[in-house]
Amino acid sequence: MKICILFSLTFAYGFLGNGFSNANPLPYDAIFNFGDSISDTGNAATYNPTMPSNSPYGSTYFNHPSGRMSNGRLIIDFIAEAYGLPMLPPYLNLTKGQDITQGVNFAYAGSTALDKDFFMQQMLELDAASYSLSTQLEWFKKLKPSLCKSEECDSYFKNTLFIVGEIGGNDINAIIPYKNMSALREMVPLIVEAITNAITKLIEEGAVELVVPGNFPIGCNSAVLARVGSDKKEDYDQFGCLAAYNAFIEYYNGQIKKAIETLRQKNPHVNGVGACRSARPRYILSR
Repeated sequence: MKICILFSLTFAYGFLGNGFSNANPLPYDAIFNFGDSISDTGNAATYNPTMPSNSPYGSTYFNHPSGRMSNGRLIIDFIAEAYGLPMLPPYLNLTKGQDITQGVNFAYAGSTALDKDFFMQQMLELDAASYSLSTQLEWFKKLKPSLCKSEECDSYFKNTLFIVGEIGGNDINAIIPYKNMSALREMVPLIVEAITNAITKLIEEGAVELVVPGNFPIGCNSAVLARVGSDKKEDYDQFGCLAAYNAFIEYYNGQIKKAIETLRQKNPHVNGVGACRSARPRYILSR
């Protein structure tokens, strides 16, 4: 089993090297994606049509807001294109009779790896946590009978790519203003367990090709910099990022990688795609 965990500031799903144009990707017939705003192609916008609804959303490609948290396409759009597949339709916007055999997107902007109950216990109200990773899996299981009959599913999923993430970033971002680094580290096993449970359930449903992107270097995130910025110059790296928070993400990604290694040993029949990147965040700009 080769489940890859990928890390890159520019292409979190950068398993095709220097770009998709020169790639010779494996022949997948469908893609099913789970995640948050990094890959949501319209689920959150379906439930909340006013978000995002004005320029510059969609301005560089669709010429109108497309339900993506972007002015153009997302990484998942380029992945689908690389495999000769259409852009993944959002699950919550599917219509009766629509052809979904080439894939569906379950990602929901703002969603979390942990369920809403966890955040309620922390006295935090996160509406998007209602569409957490476990909810997205339930959507997939509900849709599965429309994709294949039981005797056909093995062959269908053999040529299907499942992408799980990036997910977990919103869990961390929600807690950062209220917790110290030790408390953040205590969250990691919970998030890792939620992600590995999701992967396990997908394998039980028939998935054999999975990619698990890692999280971004949050120490460079403008929201994090604004919330927990420091007056001490030594707290920042050469790129102006909070070094301790990027070190935390290295730890977080490393824990996910360890958990996936355990899954690999338990599920030798499952395959992955491409080459894994280093757990150290990669920067493309320097002063």
